[in-house]
Amino acid sequence: MNLCHLLLAFTLLTQNQVFSTSTESPLSQEQSYFSTEGEVTHKVALPLSIRQLLERDSFVQETLDSESLPRTSLPDDWTLCSIVHLANERERDYVVIGQSFLTGAHATHYWVYRETPQGMRLVLTAFADSLSIGKQKTNGLRNIAAVYYTAVTDGTIRYTFDGTTYQTKRPPQYR
Repeated sequence: MNLCHLLLAFTLLTQNQVFSTSTESPLSQEQSYFSTEGEVTHKVALPLSIRQLLERDSFVQETLDSESLPRTSLPDDWTLCSIVHLANERERDYVVIGQSFLTGAHATHYWVYRETPQGMRLVLTAFADSLSIGKQKTNGLRNIAAVYYTAVTDGTIRYTFDGTTYQTKRPPQYR
């Protein structure tokens, strides 16, 4: 084989490796840990249906009122949003992370929404320093843990899906 044939073979092999599709599933590539100090690596625009549901949330309404804003005008910079897959790759679910006026001193509000045939459905709301979506499932959806820290202690609240919403699996575990 001459040098031209070797270069052509090398080029074709290299291109095949660069352009081949990944065998990893979207579940292994998606972000599953969110925190007040971390970055959202796969941000998406907040869907209008979720925005409308958030604007009806009592905490969001109180905050909009305190900032003298109309209850139907949630500012874009008050939330971050990421797509996750709680059941499988074919379904889209959303983690919404409070920003700006929707945060506390070190913790924030997290909302988890499911896309259903009937529309968006709120399945979890938590106030914590971080939110972690596990691999284990209960009733078809991945388990979720919320971690919070105080000056005195820290704890983890574990949530499992009951078929409709996420419920506390057991009392918070304090360290």
